[in-house]
Amino acid sequence: MEKDKKSIGDLIYNFGFIAVALLAFFVYKASFFFAFFYYEGLNSYILLMLTGFVFVLLGAKIKDTDITCTILRRLGKMVAIGLAFYLVVEPTTYVSVQKETDLLADILRYGDFPSIIFALIAIRRPVFFMLPALHIVAAREMVDTISGITMAFHDIYYLSDAGFLFAFCIVLLEYFKRKNKYTSEQINIAYQSIAYVSIGVHIANYFWSGIAKMRLDGSPFEWLLENDISQLYIVAVYKGVAPLGTPPQLAQFVYDSLSSGHVFFNAVTLVVQLLSILFILKISWLRISAVIFDIFHIGVYVIGGILFWPWIWMNISILVATHKVRDAEIYDVSKIAAVVTILLGGMGLFHTAFLGWYDVRDTRFVMLQAKTVGADKWVDVPIAYAGAHAYSFSHGNLDKGVRSGHFPPNVAGLSYSADERRLNGECKLPPVDESKLETPEDEKIRLDNVERFVKAIHQDVLEDMNMYGKYSYYMRLHHHQSNPLLYEEFHNIDPRDIEYIKVITRSACTDMVEGKIKDKIIKQDEQIIKVR
Repeated sequence: MEKDKKSIGDLIYNFGFIAVALLAFFVYKASFFFAFFYYEGLNSYILLMLTGFVFVLLGAKIKDTDITCTILRRLGKMVAIGLAFYLVVEPTTYVSVQKETDLLADILRYGDFPSIIFALIAIRRPVFFMLPALHIVAAREMVDTISGITMAFHDIYYLSDAGFLFAFCIVLLEYFKRKNKYTSEQINIAYQSIAYVSIGVHIANYFWSGIAKMRLDGSPFEWLLENDISQLYIVAVYKGVAPLGTPPQLAQFVYDSLSSGHVFFNAVTLVVQLLSILFILKISWLRISAVIFDIFHIGVYVIGGILFWPWIWMNISILVATHKVRDAEIYDVSKIAAVVTILLGGMGLFHTAFLGWYDVRDTRFVMLQAKTVGADKWVDVPIAYAGAHAYSFSHGNLDKGVRSGHFPPNVAGLSYSADERRLNGECKLPPVDESKLETPEDEKIRLDNVERFVKAIHQDVLEDMNMYGKYSYYMRLHHHQSNPLLYEEFHNIDPRDIEYIKVITRSACTDMVEGKIKDKIIKQDEQIIKVR
């Protein structure tokens, strides 16, 4: 349908709906934090899911065919499939470290099955988005309570937020439609605006990540001119997550290519991210940017082992949703709504990611090693061994204590300080803020919790082996996917024979020489845990 020119009154009317819909969305999201603040564990989960079921009852009769906007209808189907796929490849198998949370962990684990069904139902009945989205977000919010180990949310919140937004606004719109509050044309504009708001929520991650890179401390354009992405590659190989980490000849070629071309790669990344707010204005620009961003994500995975597959899925969803859609079909109010949404993302309203840092190879690692009964040698354990907690393990969340003689407890390879970046390669520790040093009491709490956590994940692996085989810990689509080719020694042992697991916090200066990682260990703390 060709868009008609709208009067000022019509524009105000549609902006009014968008404002009301977003306000309702924010109120509902705020209820999450209310539930988690005033209720604990299982009670908060039950409360959220009950409210979700009530909401589903209000809109259970709404069909996908009732959605007159092609873009929203297609986008909704793709998000529904994405949520179902997430629960299949990244099941909520969080380990419980205390008896009080065993029931909650089991409910979340088995709650995946109905949530997958509800996500698939949402393909035809959009309001059912609410239930899998609630389940996923609630589980991620409670992972700390269950396991004692925090977990980031950048991998999945945006698909869930899109599901919330669709369910909310579709029910609201259908109510207005039944009450004859809107004309069919106004309903179509509002539907399209919802689609563009959800796209804006996604694009905001790229735009504000570009801004974050520009706002890093240091001289103007220091990230652009000096940040060396080859440092990310070295750290990824050291952590065992780089897909191209072996053989040595390939590893050296990748490292040299990244190092020599780092300014070019930085420039392309920064320009595309900063211009992303404009790509929303034309269908062709939006589609091209979706392809560029997916190529970017694939590149980041290949060199850094960081797999943002839900973001890749969202870009594919944009391509599917806008297939054969013409610019003439897009209303100005939809574009404005998307731009405003992107700008609002900077206020933290949509859990927007601010992915800006300096890549460094002098850094702090948290690693696991294992030793079998009667053996003398410790062997490296892949990050994937931590199962649903591999994301947290890779981020070093097992040990965030600030201690003298160590690099800061950031994610390995990341620094937010220009001074630390300038020291990179010199193997010098930055000054330590003594007011933040870990106290003996905090250390004891951390060590006790890590011991319970490691025993729990090891037991989880042993139980999975009985059903899925020896390498069951690789059967997840991890955010930081381990490269099995880098763990041949570990594959030669049977996890059932493991007697001890060692948690290592290592501050090391790393480099690549002839395709192999060389390291100089500054300080290493070890916690040996008997698991058999």
